[in-house]
Amino acid sequence: MGAVLLLNLLLLAVVGYAFWNQDWRYSLPAPRPEGLSQPLVGSRLVLPASIAGVKRNGRPLLMHFANPECPCTQFNLDHVRKLAQTFGNQVDFVTVLQTASDPAEARGEFQSMHLPMPVVYDSGAKIGDWVGVYATPQAAILSADGTLYFRGNYNRSRYCSDESSEFVRLALEALVANQPLPRLPSEATISYGCPLPRLVRSESDNPGARDTAATLASPEDQILR
Repeated sequence: MGAVLLLNLLLLAVVGYAFWNQDWRYSLPAPRPEGLSQPLVGSRLVLPASIAGVKRNGRPLLMHFANPECPCTQFNLDHVRKLAQTFGNQVDFVTVLQTASDPAEARGEFQSMHLPMPVVYDSGAKIGDWVGVYATPQAAILSADGTLYFRGNYNRSRYCSDESSEFVRLALEALVANQPLPRLPSEATISYGCPLPRLVRSESDNPGARDTAATLASPEDQILR
């Protein structure tokens, strides 16, 4: 009896440690890639071909950066769907998927997210580097003229359950009201969560001129090579 009780306590301790370790890990800032140069918010950006292909003239664009293997990406999917439903008539949405999977597997990973938006497969992390995003879940929002309006976190809570810190929602509300970005705390822009996979990076790559990302027009379309 004593041995069984001890074993159960040990199992509980192991499970508890695993949950604590995961919460602690994702509460720390993500490591910044060496040599990354982030464009300043307010900068007018030259769009890479894959992003220009999904951004319609006269409309802002939200880029949702996702890593299918990151628990934090899975936790905020409902929140992203709600944002797309709320603002989709005024703002275009696209998922920027960074994954180590091959294109066929990446297509399945995106379909499993059930997000109502097109997807860009960011081979080589070129789009992430271009806009300065290196962790997930994060969003980058471009205004209608291609200016970087916001780059940062969805929420201070990894489950996106704190309405007072729905940073992306607050940014979108101001954007569609033609207002400047509201003053947000530093935790809105410090990168937390999972580092995005750094795939086949080259310091000589110029995502504005050379973009090998593949684009899906909808979850049912095939990945273009």
